[in-house]
Amino acid sequence: MKSRWPAAFQVIDALERQGFEAVVVGGAVRDYLLDKRVKDYDVATSATPEEVKRVFTRTIDTGIAHGTVTVLMGQPVEVTTFRVETEYTDFRRPDTVQFVRNLKDDLARRDFTINAMALTKEDQLIDYYGGKVDLEQNVIRAVGEAEKRFSEDALRILRGIRFTSQLGFCIENQTDIAMKQCAALLTHIAKERVKQELDRIWTSANPEKALRYLRQEELNKALPGDWQVLPSLTKGFLTASLGWAWYHAFQPSRIDLPFSNVEKKLIQETNEVIERIHTYGWTYEAVFGFSKESVLVSHVVFSEASPFYTDEEVESWLTKAPLRSLIDLSVSGRELIEWSAAKQGPWIRTLQQQIAQQILQGHLENTQPAIKDWMKKNDTETTNFRNS
Repeated sequence: MKSRWPAAFQVIDALERQGFEAVVVGGAVRDYLLDKRVKDYDVATSATPEEVKRVFTRTIDTGIAHGTVTVLMGQPVEVTTFRVETEYTDFRRPDTVQFVRNLKDDLARRDFTINAMALTKEDQLIDYYGGKVDLEQNVIRAVGEAEKRFSEDALRILRGIRFTSQLGFCIENQTDIAMKQCAALLTHIAKERVKQELDRIWTSANPEKALRYLRQEELNKALPGDWQVLPSLTKGFLTASLGWAWYHAFQPSRIDLPFSNVEKKLIQETNEVIERIHTYGWTYEAVFGFSKESVLVSHVVFSEASPFYTDEEVESWLTKAPLRSLIDLSVSGRELIEWSAAKQGPWIRTLQQQIAQQILQGHLENTQPAIKDWMKKNDTETTNFRNS
């Protein structure tokens, strides 16, 4: 750990020198054992927050009520006191937390066995609940009594389902049964938290693993929208926005979740692209004026009906388009006014669209001489060509 996570090593070493127990816990341990890149890590300790602050000179009270202090050790390291939790009357957060000196009790409150392991600074694994075996067997299993874990915080249901797509694991039978029994409790969870977990499913390597669980009747009833109408999805998306645009291609209306303006725009745009492809097929005219992202989602929606096998083929096709939007025209509105007898007005955009259509259909080159010549030959009452 000293060379791999030097800041964590220094924090643990300093706490141990003062007689406290300290270890790295949670997802970092899981990902380390899976030989995955660890993005961040947390340290758990027997020291209370006040004791942690006495050991280190530079700290921030990031979650002091729940025992978390951020230690500034070259880089910030979150240090949380071993704790146990009381009842979750709102199904979302513990009413109170109690600091303890025992690591085993602290790990017992965690959601799944693969997240309930700890690592000493000498890389010795501490595994009271069989997390390593479950990792080796690709299993998601609740720590202790599954129904109790999900009754405490129903969002754990979605976290477990998300891990199936993120890690490619399956959910252990009793844990799966408890998820279904407690699914209705998801209605108590803030929509923002629900969406965050679903966002991560879209960007996982294998979202279909998670979708199989979300299509189950109990989960489908508890979540906004209709997940049972979704077809198979063979790969993830680069962003959650793309995933939600794909989702809404199969929904009659937008579901009740807090979407950003960017997501709302992409959802609407993708539905428009899909309608145009239904009408015109996979032509440059069909996708003219729409973003690359909306076209990529449409490619996934049409799946086998798309003439492209990969996203890269779609992007390559788009780069070869004679025109992607009116901005790409080789003439500006100012030049159209100079060439015409008419004054500035809405006719400019109408004419630009006519020119674009000619270019997209292969009847006109996107060059100033070609467009000027076309205008002269197709002179109209609204755009009397000026010989200049």
